[in-house]
Amino acid sequence: ATGEIGYRSLNDPAGMDVDSLGNLYLADSGNDRILQFSESGEFLSAVGGFGYGMGFFDNPYDVAVDRDRYVYVADTNNHRVQKLDIDGRPVLVFGSMGNGPGEFFMPQGIAVDGKFIYVSDTGNDRIQVFTRKGKFVLAYGTKGYGEGEFNGPVGIAAGKRGQIFVADTGNHRVVELRSNY
Repeated sequence: ATGEIGYRSLNDPAGMDVDSLGNLYLADSGNDRILQFSESGEFLSAVGGFGYGMGFFDNPYDVAVDRDRYVYVADTNNHRVQKLDIDGRPVLVFGSMGNGPGEFFMPQGIAVDGKFIYVSDTGNDRIQVFTRKGKFVLAYGTKGYGEGEFNGPVGIAAGKRGQIFVADTGNHRVVELRSNY
């Protein structure tokens, strides 16, 4: 990082993603904000700050950027997902603390593809899938060590052919899931 945000300004940086223009988005978790940098590393913007309302975060752990340059944030300690527009304004918030469909406990990973949002619902040991408008589609996985089971999944990525890759952290493995949609 260069300019206003140097390496001493970051506090527990976590997940990141790159948009179609090469801009980097970084979850600066310890500072409760999302940072944007140009392809050359120049600081462009910061959004967020600690809080509970729309546009504020509590330990955001990961970000994902879709083809339309909307930014999705795994707002971990607020147990929700926020969707920001190109200017960093919140346009959608979904989820709350719990273990039911569409509820989260410490979500730490997020990925998007052309149709869906995939969330590593870390504290509930599962993956949840939503439409890009935040409507719950399905949950996959339970606590455990076998096939179809997770133990603290964190990192998640959407492949180009409908695959979803999950860093199943507590089980020390990477799991590939196939989308049937």
